[in-house]
Amino acid sequence: MPHNEKLEGKVIDFKKRIIDIDFMYKTIKKAIVDEGYMFVEKKQEGKIDQYGEVANFEFLGNKRIDEFALSNLKIEVELKNMNEINVKGKSMKKGDGQIKIGAVVEIDYKNKWGNDSLSEFFFKLYQRYLAKSKLEDKYYDVINDEDVVNIYNKIKKVLEFYV
Repeated sequence: MPHNEKLEGKVIDFKKRIIDIDFMYKTIKKAIVDEGYMFVEKKQEGKIDQYGEVANFEFLGNKRIDEFALSNLKIEVELKNMNEINVKGKSMKKGDGQIKIGAVVEIDYKNKWGNDSLSEFFFKLYQRYLAKSKLEDKYYDVINDEDVVNIYNKIKKVLEFYV
């Protein structure tokens, strides 16, 4: 049962930026793993159009917050108008792009609750009394937001080296 269906987060937009795609990929992966998430590359696509190369990546991560909640992270990278350039003998790309970073909390991610009417009853009790403060104080959302901001800052810091 997802606690929050909407994936919101941070966005990094860049235009005519010089980047090392391999280094960017490794940086994103490291940022995900450093925050305690399990890393999965869901999608990697590339093609060439009349303006240059186009590439799309999608990364997923999940991290157990506690027995009750799981954080699901998603990072989408879209690169376009990428053209190869040589910077101090190293082949890099120059172009435009966007990196979207977001996470949602999944409650009862192990499906322990809600399999029958008795477990649903106990789940409602658990939410109402034991996990009430965490849910009302948006404890899980705060953890997600902190992770997203930390990952965003790490990625942005690295990308700014190529301004």
